[in-house]
Amino acid sequence: MYKDVRPTMAVDFDKSYFAETKSRMPSQVDYTTNAWLGYEFKGFSGRLSMAYQGTRLTGINTTSNKIGYNTYTDSYLRFDATAKQRINKFVSVLLNLNNITNAAEKGYRYRSNYLTYKNIYGFSIDLGLELNF
Repeated sequence: MYKDVRPTMAVDFDKSYFAETKSRMPSQVDYTTNAWLGYEFKGFSGRLSMAYQGTRLTGINTTSNKIGYNTYTDSYLRFDATAKQRINKFVSVLLNLNNITNAAEKGYRYRSNYLTYKNIYGFSIDLGLELNF
């Protein structure tokens, strides 16, 4: 029979210097979703993909238990598209459209109107030629 011999530690919050704070789990998002819709016909294939991520608690101020000092990453919704056309059995043309909606990453303190940073990666296009020999 197995017996756990590790010591257990019980913290009495009323008699200690530890403070219990009810808050969200740091670095965990409320909601996250990935979805895509694809189409293939003969030598053509295309896909539209969507990614959504909810708000995320990124920092807890340990000097205060007030929620106004916590920092968050804002939610974002992003769309991408890709297309591929086969010309013959050796040559294909590729097109990638990245961040079609120009979604930005934003961080804030307490509420989303108190921005602390904003990263804009922008919309980009990749055009390529695939050669198979």
